[in-house]
Amino acid sequence: MTGDRSPRVPAGPQTAVAERLPWEEAWLLAGRLESEGIPAVVYPPDYASAYGEVLARGFQVLVPEGREDDARVIVADISG
Repeated sequence: MTGDRSPRVPAGPQTAVAERLPWEEAWLLAGRLESEGIPAVVYPPDYASAYGEVLARGFQVLVPEGREDDARVIVADISG
């Protein structure tokens, strides 16, 4: 997959609203949150650079502090 995956979340504290996700699911969730107006990034952003470590623990989806409650409602709706 190619393209710019640079973080769009403003600098500052961020909170994980999902952890241990497969790479594809993390990016899908981040996209859904973005479509709802909640800035989100996947950490680590690059699958290849963290390959061995990430397979064991998965990827996180991070949002700015203060938006985590809104984001968790969407995560719960998707998981539901």
